[in-house]
Amino acid sequence: MRLSCSILAALVWTALAAEAQERITLTGVIRDAATGDTLAAANVRVLGTSLGTIANAQGRYVIALERGTHRLVFSSLGYRPDTLRVLLQASLERNIALEPAEITLPEIVVTSEDPAVAIIRQAIAQKRKWAARLHAYAMDAFTRQIIFRDTAIAAINES
Repeated sequence: MRLSCSILAALVWTALAAEAQERITLTGVIRDAATGDTLAAANVRVLGTSLGTIANAQGRYVIALERGTHRLVFSSLGYRPDTLRVLLQASLERNIALEPAEITLPEIVVTSEDPAVAIIRQAIAQKRKWAARLHAYAMDAFTRQIIFRDTAIAAINES
């Protein structure tokens, strides 16, 4: 009798644990609200958790969550994020339409000349001014030249 009560208690506990961990599927398609085009690689994340997924090339997402209430954030680059609160009791489909958002970037100036060229020109122009004040110039230099053949070094010159 005692053994059968233990087995019954273990079965009830296992059934309750399985019920608590049951996953429910939330699916849908994420679209552009203005054009109706699907949004590939849009993000879906569950607030307050590390759970999330990414929409496929057709904008379809699938995420398995535990039974209960969840807040999901849908986002994609160039669109305003949208938050959805869902009560999951059974598998559910929710399609989302994200509103486009303008991305404003700072103004840039494009010129036909590399800015380094202007700096070099200024340095050359200042050279004459500094050359008149320079009376002596000395330096230490070391150079190494290595000449290679197909598979080996042919020569090394140092000075």
